[in-house]
Amino acid sequence: MGHDKEVWCYFHRVLVDQRGSINIMFWNAFVGLDILLNKLKPFDIVLVGFSSEHVQLMGYVELKTTFGERDIPQTLLIKYMVVRALSSYNFLLG
Repeated sequence: MGHDKEVWCYFHRVLVDQRGSINIMFWNAFVGLDILLNKLKPFDIVLVGFSSEHVQLMGYVELKTTFGERDIPQTLLIKYMVVRALSSYNFLLG
């Protein structure tokens, strides 16, 4: 179904890697956010996983993302590569 409005949600299992160069959203998180599929834009690259396996890239989506405490939040527009792969995380932020 999906929606096209601002939604506030909190996620657990987010890995922040300050040495990383890509922001990844795993497919289960994408589906859980109930984002319209037409918001997923094509992106033609091959991602290689930690054990040299090829990871299926579904596309990317840009979302406003808020970080920080309630007193001093910061909202940024972040491009997430959406991948269909198994992970114990919902997001990898690099």
